[in-house]
Amino acid sequence: MRKAAPAVGHNQFLVFHIDSEEFGADVLSVVRVLPYDTLETLPDAPEFVEGLLPLQPSSLPVIDLGKRFGGSHKSAGPAARILVVEAKGTRLGILVDSVQEVLAVPDSDLADPPGFINDSAANVLHCVADLGDRLILILDLTRILSSEEIAEVAAMEPGRSPTDEVVE
Repeated sequence: MRKAAPAVGHNQFLVFHIDSEEFGADVLSVVRVLPYDTLETLPDAPEFVEGLLPLQPSSLPVIDLGKRFGGSHKSAGPAARILVVEAKGTRLGILVDSVQEVLAVPDSDLADPPGFINDSAANVLHCVADLGDRLILILDLTRILSSEEIAEVAAMEPGRSPTDEVVE
């Protein structure tokens, strides 16, 4: 993973891949980047929940971002990573195919999302980084799941009740 030097007036994005597409997220929204490891399967979990990653002191629910965006299941390759994010009071893992770099992007290279994006994608798509030879879709990873989905995923964690409060 290459790391760009921070620049004044620039946004810092973690760039990652899902299939052949490039995505990014604000580096401040990512708590940690972990190598992919074997996940515990969760019966009756939503299709986009890949499983639980056992971490101390608790387990981390892992969302397959490719499936969340309507893709099909595929095996995680050797470059797969889990992005740890905090979403509405719940820590989640986001499975991506690979992490490429931390990239500084000036405000002048950021554009609003296109108007033709459907509602579910528009909720997650923060902006588009137009770098001339590259277009990177910048996501708000804290909005990958709705409040209801977060409560459902959080309730799957061992030791947590479905009635435990999820902070908005």
